Amino acid sequence: MKALNMIFSKQTIVVAALAMAMFTTACQSSKNSGSVAQRNRNPAAGQNTLINQATGQPQATTTWGLITTGAGQFDPAGLQDFMWASGPIGSVSGNGSDGTGVVFRGLITQMTGGGQIEIMVKDATAVSTGSAYIRTLQVTQVSGGSTSATVTAVDASGSVTFSGDFNGSMWQGSVQYSNDVNVGGSGTPTSLGNFQISSCGIFQC
Repeated sequence: MKALNMIFSKQTIVVAALAMAMFTTACQSSKNSGSVAQRNRNPAAGQNTLINQATGQPQATTTWGLITTGAGQFDPAGLQDFMWASGPIGSVSGNGSDGTGVVFRGLITQMTGGGQIEIMVKDATAVSTGSAYIRTLQVTQVSGGSTSATVTAVDASGSVTFSGDFNGSMWQGSVQYSNDVNVGGSGTPTSLGNFQISSCGIFQC
């Protein structure tokens, strides 16, 4: 009887361990169900095209905008959360003054929606190796008019919203993101910073 109890106890421990392993794997699978950003070759030094959603064809987009923060540098943990990056993110200037920074470009095909936005985080590693974290999102909603525009773009991780005014030849405003709870986000809007880009560099003028 004592031997049987020992065997039963060992079996119970094995089953519990297997259950815990399956639970952990399931949680990781759920957490990783979104779009995990990888380091890619810096497109600013190579390919300068995005896909025109209206035609399905590549179209040149060489205009990059800048996202800034009031602080001297972006919070690395905040950028890690925003990019849902596959690895650590180093120091990133809050205004792009030292070659690092958060930049973006896009191709918004019509004011009723459609297009693509690409956001790139250039940390010190990206500057030295040419490989930056890049997040590509599809535009799903555009609202506004001749004086302002709000653009929402999404990927598997969540959404990013640019809301700003047209000031001369520039589109300027603020950026918020909301990562889906399935990839470890809160599901609530979080400020990324302020942005500016040439209006005709992102909208079809």
